[in-house]
Order: sequence, then structure tokens, then C-alpha cells
Amino acid sequence: MLSGGYPPILQDRCEAARWLQLAADQGTTGAASLLGNWYSAGIGLPHDDTQAVYWWRRATESNRLAFDAEANLGQSYEFGRGVAQDYAQAFVWYQKAVFMSPVAK
Repeated sequence: MLSGGYPPILQDRCEAARWLQLAADQGTTGAASLLGNWYSAGIGLPHDDTQAVYWWRRATESNRLAFDAEANLGQSYEFGRGVAQDYAQAFVWYQKAVFMSPVAK
């Protein structure tokens, strides 16, 4: 609610990021994936591709549906954002994302 500013709550993305961090630290897959997105876009946090990759990896460790994090990791490797550019690793992560995607099944 803090991230979107739902009345009567005022938008505070820095505070929302703090709560996302707490949830991600406790192993919540969706929070870890979203935290990676926020680091990647600089929403409520400083833009940091390395941190984005870290949180996307954490999201994929749970073996739950984390196809968005897997696709983001593929893109990170494809374009060398937060990691060294590696097309083979990009392919691996893209394949995992397609395999896990409910749309692809």
C-alpha cells in the first residue's frame, strides 16, 4: 500500500522498500523478486543492478514460481547488467523462465 499511495495512506516508496527488504530477508519469493525489480529501476532505492541480480537469485532459490525473476536474470546476463555478459547463462535463465511460466505450460 505504501508503494502505490492508496488513500488514506500516503505513498512512501522508501518505507515500502524497507518492508520489502524485511519480507525478502525472511525468504518471501515475491518480495525478493520485487525488491530486485525496484533495485533495477531505482524505485525507493538507489539504482543498483548488482543488488537486483542478488535479489532475483534469492527469489529463484525457493523453487517456487519465480519465472519473472528468472527472466530478469536472463536479461541481466544477456545485456551484462549487474553481472558479466554471458549469452549461455542468459539462455539458461530464459529457458527456466519459459519452463516455469504458467503461460508456457
